[in-house]
Amino acid sequence: MEKHQSNTKHNRKTNSNKYWRERKNLVRNGAKALFGDRCHDCGYDQHWEVLEFHHIKPRHETGRPKVNQVFSWSWVRCRDELLEHCVLLCPTCHKVRHLKEDEDTYASEIDI
Repeated sequence: MEKHQSNTKHNRKTNSNKYWRERKNLVRNGAKALFGDRCHDCGYDQHWEVLEFHHIKPRHETGRPKVNQVFSWSWVRCRDELLEHCVLLCPTCHKVRHLKEDEDTYASEIDI
């Protein structure tokens, strides 16, 4: 009987995790559609699955939550957060943005 109870708890936990994973994926995909499924900087639109959200102002300056946390919010709250604080970028443009932000941060610390 203990084994059956253990399996039941495991199944509930697995089903719950699966539900939240699927929900986050639906919200993420819907949010990408809000941005037109294309990179804000270069217009890349071949594979919308690889597009990433980027905070316009760095999170360490604003205290904004991680994008993955936002996906667990209600759809309206998630949508508003992303539209106000994020842009959709391809991986290359996302990396370039972070490199530029890092350069700006280091340059201001060194007083160039």
